Amino acid sequence: MHIKASELTHLAVVSIDTASKVGEVDNVFLDLSTNTVVGFRVRSERFTQPQILPATQVKSVGPDAITVATANVFVETLPTPGSVSLDEIEKAKVVTTEGTYIGKIHDFVLDTSIFQIQEYILEGSFWEALSRHRPTIPRSAIVTYSPGMIMVKTAALGLGDDQPT
Repeated sequence: MHIKASELTHLAVVSIDTASKVGEVDNVFLDLSTNTVVGFRVRSERFTQPQILPATQVKSVGPDAITVATANVFVETLPTPGSVSLDEIEKAKVVTTEGTYIGKIHDFVLDTSIFQIQEYILEGSFWEALSRHRPTIPRSAIVTYSPGMIMVKTAALGLGDDQPT
């Protein structure tokens, strides 16, 4: 199943062994070096502070909930150092290796069976947002990430080297 990362936030997290809701996703964590989701921040009345649900502990992602085997799968810190949150990557500027600014990240599409990012969605114009056809960047185009900026290969976007800035 493919889903936008923004659609994961506010999903219920349900424990299979107790058939109970244990929390709600409020952020998604990514490893941009592998283009994978590594975990989810989960809030709940059961926790004094938000807990981390490692992606490896997720049994399934459905349209209404994320299921886990047991409520004891949460950790306090991410197992993957250097991961970034959806909050951090949203609004990151996207610049080609040739120096052309092409927009800002709005969201990304995830394959929930392998937790791999399929493409990044750019902010679009008002009309693109209304028509739900925002420009996208394939994961293969990403060269590197630093806080606030993502570098992409121009050739992977189908742009020439001589694009105006």
